[in-house]
Amino acid sequence: MGLNGSESGKREGPGGQCSQVVMIYSGARERRHWSRIYNRRAEMRSGQMKLIARLARTGVEERTALFEGEALGALYTLCSKENDIKIQVHAAYAISALASNFTSTMDENRVYAYAAVQTEATQLKVVHTLTASLTSWQPELQAAAADALASLCYRNSEVRREMGRMDACRLLVNLLYSQHVDVHKAALCALRAYCVEPARAQEVEQREALSQICKLSRSDKDDVVFRALSLAWMLAGADSIKEKLATEEDGGFLKYVVSLLKSNHRHVQSIAATLLRKISLMKENARKIFDDTTKVNIIGCLHVICLETSRKETIMTNQDLKEFLETTIKTQPRGGKAKPSKALESSSKRLHDFLFPKQEENTASFTQALLN
Repeated sequence: MGLNGSESGKREGPGGQCSQVVMIYSGARERRHWSRIYNRRAEMRSGQMKLIARLARTGVEERTALFEGEALGALYTLCSKENDIKIQVHAAYAISALASNFTSTMDENRVYAYAAVQTEATQLKVVHTLTASLTSWQPELQAAAADALASLCYRNSEVRREMGRMDACRLLVNLLYSQHVDVHKAALCALRAYCVEPARAQEVEQREALSQICKLSRSDKDDVVFRALSLAWMLAGADSIKEKLATEEDGGFLKYVVSLLKSNHRHVQSIAATLLRKISLMKENARKIFDDTTKVNIIGCLHVICLETSRKETIMTNQDLKEFLETTIKTQPRGGKAKPSKALESSSKRLHDFLFPKQEENTASFTQALLN
């Protein structure tokens, strides 16, 4: 039976079955043709957006030229759901690069933020579109949207207010439970930029995110570890969160952070030290948090760090450390107060003598140097 229902399909001429097959083939070929054209256009757009992102990171003049050329409006249009996922992803990353490089650097001294782009993004409702993209089923788009929101709200309270109205915090906290590393990194950065005000830090804590943040800090990826600790540091601006971080995992989290002082990754080592210092600013908390074993570990880490001359010279200027070491060495039990453990006393003495050698030793070294 033919395609048109006749039984003479084999004998049909050009207007019958054969012609229909040709038409079907031609239609399929035409669809493939337009599909290739569309894919080439998508690739061209992706390439153009990658170029915009690269230029945006080059310098102030390039960012200004792109902004004045209305690049943000064009990129916003490409972020809409009508476009291919790949195009949406590249558009979001280009917006991120135009607004700030906060998500792409671990060095605060190298961060830029383009306030004019951030402000216009709120006017164009870019934040609304990016926040909606956080709910996408595509991890690539989730990561790109979170990355762009992080750059837009970095040092910009207006964008943070807009994100608050859009309930972006809840969606970003949800992304911390993703199975994808890129999503983790972007969500951690976005929350770090978002929760600079105490009220927003409390919002993150109320969504029970602390445990997952501490879990992510144990990642085998250094950039995830750094971003998780950086977020924990920002959250620790609230005393109630300091205390919760101190008791997380029954104190296991803090002991882990202490161990990171020996990390080979410079930025991880630095943020670990900064976080420990911030948590210990509450004296009643510090006494409760840092038992003798933890203090011994910290002193041991400091001793290792001081093997580098430049760092030793910096640490020697810390009067709080010198006072702690001297007090620990000289403390005698009285009034029911326990004497420091022998391990803490001996490690404190070793570090103190290493940093602040006695005058006779200095004189002997000087004399020996003269004789030589």
